[in-house]
Amino acid sequence: MKTHPRGRWADRRAGRAVVLTAVVVAAMHGGVPVASAQAQPARTDDVPGGAVSLPALVDTYVVAEQPLPARGGESKLTAATWTAWHTEAYLRFAVPPLPVGRVVTRARIEFTFQRLDNQPATVELRTLTGEWDETTTYVTRPAVGSVLATFAVPGQGTPTASFDVTAAIRTGGTQDFALTNPTMQSVASV
Repeated sequence: MKTHPRGRWADRRAGRAVVLTAVVVAAMHGGVPVASAQAQPARTDDVPGGAVSLPALVDTYVVAEQPLPARGGESKLTAATWTAWHTEAYLRFAVPPLPVGRVVTRARIEFTFQRLDNQPATVELRTLTGEWDETTTYVTRPAVGSVLATFAVPGQGTPTASFDVTAAIRTGGTQDFALTNPTMQSVASV
């Protein structure tokens, strides 16, 4: 079942600090803004400076050692790499259509860690392909692809992680990402 933010898990997601922020400006050609006779409204028009912040539309995580339970209703997302426990998290953002003549100049995904101990040295944000929703299990998980961005955790107790995803957010539409952890004996819990 695909769940919209106003759906049954909306309250759980609303409290989590996982946000995509995009800065949208007029497209330029030869130093002149690109004009359009039919400008289309988008949420970015309503935000001062052309910035828009979006919560994840859908999110979940899967556990290799427990391949069947779905975890879309959990209050956390984890990317863990322990000797006997391996997880990865999936996030989907719905980026509104950009008005004609506008482009994304900067986009970041910000995570707030729920756990400040046993943090990894690095957290990765990766591409994600295939169908998934909040009922996805390890058995039905999508394919995790190449690394889009990394965050080097400066030390234990780091409260937030930020990923530059400008290259992935060029137009409106849904954008899927995987949060992974390459550091043994650690967990990124957001």
